[in-house]
Amino acid sequence: MGWARGGSLGRNTFRGPGLKLVDLSLGRSFNIPWFYGKEGARFQFRAEFYNLFNRVNLDPRSVASSLTDGNFSKATEVFYPRTVQLGARIEF
Repeated sequence: MGWARGGSLGRNTFRGPGLKLVDLSLGRSFNIPWFYGKEGARFQFRAEFYNLFNRVNLDPRSVASSLTDGNFSKATEVFYPRTVQLGARIEF
């Protein structure tokens, strides 16, 4: 018996699912005149949102490409979900 071919699709011609990420960063500074002597200080607050709309983005590297795999042509992993990061800082 000869070797069975899996198809005639060329290398690197498969296109995976699209990637759409929206990141948002908000920040605000406040003066604190009473905190540190005559010069005062500044308080900074920052909020960062990654994948703001929480869209499911499939990882194209996780697509099973073996014809014998039960998950053939299915993405088995996703990129990170919505993440929120908060930060505070005092400058003096």
